[in-house]
Amino acid sequence: MHARLDDLVIALYVTIDELLEPRRGPGRPPKLADSELVCLAVAQVLLGYDSERRWLRAVHRRLGHLFPYVCGQAAYNRRLRRAAPLVAQLRRAVQRSRSRGRLAMVILDNLGIHTPKGSRLLRELLTELGEQLVLVYTPTYDPDANRIEWLWRALRRSVTHTHRRQALVDLVADADRWARTITPAQVLSQIGSPFALDQQLPAGEELDHAA
Repeated sequence: MHARLDDLVIALYVTIDELLEPRRGPGRPPKLADSELVCLAVAQVLLGYDSERRWLRAVHRRLGHLFPYVCGQAAYNRRLRRAAPLVAQLRRAVQRSRSRGRLAMVILDNLGIHTPKGSRLLRELLTELGEQLVLVYTPTYDPDANRIEWLWRALRRSVTHTHRRQALVDLVADADRWARTITPAQVLSQIGSPFALDQQLPAGEELDHAA
């Protein structure tokens, strides 16, 4: 029984580790890797453990040799539910589109919690909403396909690349002031939106296109 359980969990882990995007950004990686966390979450469902407390006890008892470190129940629960804000945003997008007689099409990057493979909450939402919600993903490792990155480039050129601040709080305040000076029309123009106004921005306010 233990050997078959080991084989199941190892096969799950190998598959999930290949599918999940690597964690990017600053900060120390967690002791329990994202692929290990998702593996445990999938195994919990497959093995029929409704209680996270009982499941984590079983992991320590039966799978401790495969998972030397397992976070506590609070951290396990918190990390599994990081996708909740995204799911709430998608629900609102579907409600708006439904009120107009349309389906909702949302463009996302490939962050793990933005994908059905990396988020149980998102899988459940897609099952619930069916064809009312269509998710379109930008190519992996292609920031040019993610239009918000074009706006962040303008922020970096205007604020972070030239700053002489000694404290992070001052730099954040500069970025906040910069964001508050940009009009919606400028944002649309900066990201190359087809809804941008066909008019020149006032002199001194033009943002260089980031393409």
